[in-house]
Amino acid sequence: GMVFAEYPDMVYTLMLIAIQVSGDIDIVSKPRDMMKIANELASAGIPRVVGILEDGDGDPIWNLSDAIDRLLT
Repeated sequence: GMVFAEYPDMVYTLMLIAIQVSGDIDIVSKPRDMMKIANELASAGIPRVVGILEDGDGDPIWNLSDAIDRLLT
């Protein structure tokens, strides 16, 4: 709760994501359920991030940096 107090836009983003994933607008009144969705989505991406870290000719951090650069350009 304290982290979100400093970043209200993050709360709105999590709300929109939770509504989209659940298909239920009432989920915004259930913070635990919203955080469960956010955590599940975050953990689903971990294998992809690990793959990015391992894929490439550079050190893992440079591989990640290069991948992010490719996504943004």
